[in-house]
Amino acid sequence: MHCGKQKKGKTAGPDGIAMEAFIYGGICLHILLSLLFNCYVKSGYLPKPFMQSLIIPLVKSKSGDLTDVNNYRAIALSTAVSKLFEMLLLTITLVNLLLICTSLASNQITRLGCVLI
Repeated sequence: MHCGKQKKGKTAGPDGIAMEAFIYGGICLHILLSLLFNCYVKSGYLPKPFMQSLIIPLVKSKSGDLTDVNNYRAIALSTAVSKLFEMLLLTITLVNLLLICTSLASNQITRLGCVLI
């Protein structure tokens, strides 16, 4: 699972669960998350709390005018479990895209009469 690739020490999302809970949760937690994620994919449904994020204004320049709206940027804090799910979907999508591109390239090379060495 992608737990080990996540950054530690970040602020917890709206659910209050830090990424470290998933990083150090152990194999049993990873198996349960895999089952949960498979249910999400098979059903095509994500619960609303899973998709919540918290928008926080962040000061761009502390020495700047703190009353100026342009001195702020917004950051969104998502739940740790949704970040894991997004990373998993991204990885699966990239692998499948690579397989499709490889297959298409192979078919094109075959049609042209090229030989792969």
